[in-house]
Amino acid sequence: MMFLPLSCKRTRSSSGSSMDHHDTADSFSDDDDHQSAWSMDDDDLPSLKELTDGFSDERILSIGAYGKVYMGEPEYGEKIAVKMFHDHTRTHADGGHEQFHKGFCSLKRLRHQNIVRLLGYSHETRQKHMEYDGRKIFSKKTCRALCSEYMHNGDLDKYLLSDKYKGDTWQTCYKIIKGISKGLKYLHEDLESPIYHLDLKPSNVLLDETFVPKLADYGLSRLSGDDQTQIMKCFMGTIGYVPPEYIDENVISNKFDIFSLGAIIIKIMAGRMSYSKRAEMSTQQFVELVHANWRDKLHATSKYAMGSYSEQVRSCIEIALSCVEADQCKRPSIGDIVNKLSKMEAEIHKMSQYPRTSMDQMPPCLLDGSKKRGEGFLYVHTLQLQFPFEPNKLIPCQLNLTNNSDEDVNFRFAPRKPKSFLNGLSRLHGSVPPNSSCIYIVTMEKHQQPPASMDTLDVILESWVGYRSTYAWDMDDFFSTGSEEDQPDCLVHMITLTAVCDPGG
Repeated sequence: MMFLPLSCKRTRSSSGSSMDHHDTADSFSDDDDHQSAWSMDDDDLPSLKELTDGFSDERILSIGAYGKVYMGEPEYGEKIAVKMFHDHTRTHADGGHEQFHKGFCSLKRLRHQNIVRLLGYSHETRQKHMEYDGRKIFSKKTCRALCSEYMHNGDLDKYLLSDKYKGDTWQTCYKIIKGISKGLKYLHEDLESPIYHLDLKPSNVLLDETFVPKLADYGLSRLSGDDQTQIMKCFMGTIGYVPPEYIDENVISNKFDIFSLGAIIIKIMAGRMSYSKRAEMSTQQFVELVHANWRDKLHATSKYAMGSYSEQVRSCIEIALSCVEADQCKRPSIGDIVNKLSKMEAEIHKMSQYPRTSMDQMPPCLLDGSKKRGEGFLYVHTLQLQFPFEPNKLIPCQLNLTNNSDEDVNFRFAPRKPKSFLNGLSRLHGSVPPNSSCIYIVTMEKHQQPPASMDTLDVILESWVGYRSTYAWDMDDFFSTGSEEDQPDCLVHMITLTAVCDPGG
């Protein structure tokens, strides 16, 4: 069967007849955007078969449930990806082509930096006489192909197997995590008619030449005309990325994709053996393991940046684990995820605006002067935190922590009295790498009036070496869980810092 070339005109159709069959073919290409990676005149555009060397196996980029994807190379212009859908035979008339065209026209309008852009399609139907149950009937065979922009670095699945991934930086992995999340937010929350991907997995995340991720194979049910009922009749998704409520009860919601996103982030951060590791340990232990592994890789970055990125790593793995909660109601929305990632970036950017203080320049104050200095100690720049008050504004204060030991020192920081005015103070927790100095920003939330009393208010700073969860923030048992008697596996040191709110600035 010969495929007609895609046209840069709005539509084109042709038909013919013979003794035993009737062929119809249509093609469509989008030429609205001059920035398109693929835009050619009719005379310059060869057939899809020629573009892919006759759909040669050597041109195959991937094989999925819907069909094979080939690399197409026009004589002029950039490469394109051609998805040839699996042969589909129907023995009765249907509106398949009309639905395919309608679905394509809907999807081609999507524009987002983290969504693979559709460029065109080709659709051909051939009818033949055939014997069926002793009778001659018409058989309708449909061939469909979908063309999209070509991604130079392949898919995420191949990237995670590559040597580049093993040696890549946290910034690259984070860019992929953030990009996937933003693309999914666009599909879920930014469209008039939301799209559920329902097969989000590493092989459906493509990477461009700068490793910007783009979601592929979204909205394929719109091309085939499958409605919600039809979707539920067949198994959607890929094992390992499908939530339990779908496996057990065929429940489909936006939380289906959230589960898949969490599984992808875990795979990016913990490697291909991530699922077996998760099954062997508690959630807290898994977080600490992933965090520790990334801290080793972060030693290649500057000591100043290491603390910030280390906390970003921890936050991302915690987000991922919340996404794969068995109870879909406990999973966050994609909007909440993107907002949390953006807030982390803003905090890191804010910290980068402060001057970098070397350890030699910092006048150290011993964290706990009542005890002999040990491995669990940190040095702080000052024992008093100054907050120059302004009405209805976030008030930042710089906190400098220095670890002169050869081990990671964990810490957490919170107001001494939960119901005090400073209950609106940001509650920091994290880890300072060995022989490093980190700057953190403590922020007071917006308030109309300063405290009634200008007396200083106590703030607690804990530090310790060894495993101990830092993200269970129940202030009622803050001190009972923080005492050395209740935590025999590590030595915990505490110090009171004073927080001063100065209306005079």
